[in-house]
Amino acid sequence: MLLLCWIFTFMMFSEGRYEVQEIFAEFKSQVVLPCDCHAWSSLSITWTKDDQGTVWRQERSGLQFWGFRWLQRGQQRVRCPRCQLPGGDCSLLMSNVREHDDGVYTCKFKSGGQFFSRSLRLRVIKGIVHPSRDNTKVYAAVGSAATLPCVFSPGFNPSEPTWQKLKPGSAVQFLPSSDSSSQPILDKSANLKDISLEDEGTYRCSGLVEGQNLSRKVQLVVARIDRNIEPSKKSHTLTCQLTDTSEVTHYQWVRVRYDLSGTQLVKSIQEGKTLQLSEAALQDGGELVCQFYSMEGLVGNVTLCITPQSDDVVDDDVSDSAGSSYITPVALSASALLVLLLLFLAQTYKNHQRRKRILQFITLESILFMKTSEREAREHNQMKKGNP
Repeated sequence: MLLLCWIFTFMMFSEGRYEVQEIFAEFKSQVVLPCDCHAWSSLSITWTKDDQGTVWRQERSGLQFWGFRWLQRGQQRVRCPRCQLPGGDCSLLMSNVREHDDGVYTCKFKSGGQFFSRSLRLRVIKGIVHPSRDNTKVYAAVGSAATLPCVFSPGFNPSEPTWQKLKPGSAVQFLPSSDSSSQPILDKSANLKDISLEDEGTYRCSGLVEGQNLSRKVQLVVARIDRNIEPSKKSHTLTCQLTDTSEVTHYQWVRVRYDLSGTQLVKSIQEGKTLQLSEAALQDGGELVCQFYSMEGLVGNVTLCITPQSDDVVDDDVSDSAGSSYITPVALSASALLVLLLLFLAQTYKNHQRRKRILQFITLESILFMKTSEREAREHNQMKKGNP
């Protein structure tokens, strides 16, 4: 009987020592490290990590101890909530998982004068490293393109990656799969084109990594510029509008022009969400840019192009150089036509002068011919008279 008990204890010890179970946990999440300590009572339990010493320990009396790394500022990151209850569950609950928590953990307990152990390996994964937190905001102007970031940790190839748009009170909408042929295997970012106001909202990227569903939420904020015309004052009021201004601290308006060489000239106009300009100022052309900032700096901008040929402000990203490129061919064509007209008139004048000279020669020749004919006729008559 004693031999059988020794063999059973050796088998349990060997099983816990050599067959290491792997547990995966996401960075900053909560994880349970399982340990079945049977239904024995009066246990003393110790959890250790690698060779770093004790993580958590409980004496038979119920007194608990924490390792230095696991008890900071009075906050206990590990605990065994079911150790005080019958049922043999000595699982360790770990909160706010960190990168350095990765490693091999061992659950050791003593019962009836015998020692038992269970080992497992905790693998900490960030999963999604970009963006690093939920509800990260991405700003985009109406009519532009936007990229919703979703990049997984190196070493983990996510399966079944999906993008969803979350709408309160309605069914979840799935985004069409983006072209991943040109993207790295870890980059599952979504590309949106021709942004409209209806595209604003919260999107969720998710994927399976080692059997765990990892996800990250991204909020798309859409920006536009509204224009209000006051005919009596001959002025235009431009307002920078965003679908979410919770993180915007201030606005900055700048004017962009281009010289003949294409060099960009930027001039700051004023701060504030609203800009008022006269019609004369709008006739100067160029681009009006509303830049918006958060506590971290510049987060986005929206651009309007002003065409100096009219009073309209075009709500797109076409620069003033496009208007210039339209005027230049027209001017060149008009100049070419004028030169051709002048050449035609000059040639016509030359031809007219040439014809005048030719006519003068013909007239003189006719006169000489007539004179000669008259003289010959007189001479002939005189000869006839002299010879009857």
